[in-house]
Amino acid sequence: DSSRRIFKVEVKATAGDATGPFRMSPNEWECAIDAHHSKDTEYVIIRVANVRGKPILADLIQNPFALSRAAKLRLSSGEFLVYPGQPGSLDNKKGSADEKLP
Repeated sequence: DSSRRIFKVEVKATAGDATGPFRMSPNEWECAIDAHHSKDTEYVIIRVANVRGKPILADLIQNPFALSRAAKLRLSSGEFLVYPGQPGSLDNKKGSADEKLP
């Protein structure tokens, strides 16, 4: 069926409260870019906090690449840290959020 959507889900977990950034690998970011450019694929990050106590859903981030381009999510390429809900843009030495990171 050509109307079927493929969801690629990445789960990030922390024992803390998830107020800080989280790490994302270059491969995960490339998957997010590929999904953004795909007609039938959606990339979603689910962030779970307090996993050793009472786990809670801290963030649900759909299409992180589009959010970074719209300055609604900040990605630091030096350490590959994602700052959800914080304005900014891709902090890439090449200066383009369209480029795949090393």
